[in-house]
Amino acid sequence: MTRVPSFPPEAFAFVVAPMVDASDLPFRLMCIKGGATMTYTQMYVPEKLEQDLEYRQRAINDLQYEKSLPQELRRPVIVQLGGRDVSKMVQAAQLFAPHCEGIDINCGCPQEPVITAGYGSALLASKEWDHLEEMIRAVIAAVSVPVSIKLRLCSPVEETLELARRLEAAGISHIALHARFPSAKHRRHGAAKLEHVKELAANLDIPVLSNGNVRCFADLAANLESTGAAGLMVGEELMRNPYLISDQIIDPFALTTEYLDNCAIYLDSATPKAARQHIRYFFEQSHLPKAWSHIIKKRLATCEDLRAMRTMVQNLEPGLRTIADC
Repeated sequence: MTRVPSFPPEAFAFVVAPMVDASDLPFRLMCIKGGATMTYTQMYVPEKLEQDLEYRQRAINDLQYEKSLPQELRRPVIVQLGGRDVSKMVQAAQLFAPHCEGIDINCGCPQEPVITAGYGSALLASKEWDHLEEMIRAVIAAVSVPVSIKLRLCSPVEETLELARRLEAAGISHIALHARFPSAKHRRHGAAKLEHVKELAANLDIPVLSNGNVRCFADLAANLESTGAAGLMVGEELMRNPYLISDQIIDPFALTTEYLDNCAIYLDSATPKAARQHIRYFFEQSHLPKAWSHIIKKRLATCEDLRAMRTMVQNLEPGLRTIADC
């Protein structure tokens, strides 16, 4: 299988993970300004792309807006797809390939509806490997951009390296490993088992990204040192602080303003649901009074659109700043 050339090494340094209803351009742009070297979109489902025109158009708009960014803000963006129907995955990859720098196949999502539908982490089972390889080869043959994959640990864990070797042989450009076992109820329970990232990095010839165990700036270097990975993929902690990579702590009110300003510029690239989630996370930074996040979460539930969210936060700011941690 011919492998499309991957990205330059520096692109893998600090990668923004794909996150459900959260990897919109207004947020990715904040992460880029904070030092991200590559970003992923959320996982898109081929069947929904076929059936939901608004969902499809928002995804395309998001990518077209990114193409219009000033050159100094342009970073490779990878579109993640989740599915098991080979022909539909190929069609979705062909839809997005002209608008992005890479396609990623989700083999890690542990959510129950995804597992029931037979994709995401359901594809980690050894009985699914032949089908997974068929899908990968078909997608690679159909597009001219690199095709990557995001994994969780197989069970038994020894199969993770075996699967990774098969994926490499199939033509995958790079692998991101979230070194935890799939679990719908305890997705981040316990520390990620980074020794398995190290094992993949030492035994594969393609780049391996380490995903997991980043909770503060110091964790970035520690993770890379312990795994020898080509780079880091960071998810949830960037939701709290998109500037984590550059070791900046930004006021949550300023983060909210920046995010909503981005939404106003890049219209319809983020849903109100996504905006509520982002704003709530901005107020969950560990150094902030816990009461702030409780109040914001409650008030956000009453906001139907982005303008209402902006007004709500602006009106709350004077009162919130007087609240001590309790």
